[in-house]
Amino acid sequence: MDYRKVFVNAQEIQLPRREFDLFYLLASNPGRVFTQEQLYQQIWGYDYVPTENSLHSCLRRIRRKLEDVKAPCSIQNMRGVDYCFLREDT
Repeated sequence: MDYRKVFVNAQEIQLPRREFDLFYLLASNPGRVFTQEQLYQQIWGYDYVPTENSLHSCLRRIRRKLEDVKAPCSIQNMRGVDYCFLREDT
């Protein structure tokens, strides 16, 4: 990964490190469903002891930023436990 920038409709979205890493993982695998455990392990690491809201807060901030720029994509919660990145067909 050479750059840590996200652009939607030619507009840059500012994402701190964890938000970028999480967005990059999900967006690089559209349609793939990740469990919370998988996301914690891949983004925060195996030694991380998650707090109750760390993943949810990070996802909420990313979703809000995507909505602000009317991004043609979303991060969906699948049955309350899993998450996946979806692109709208244009």
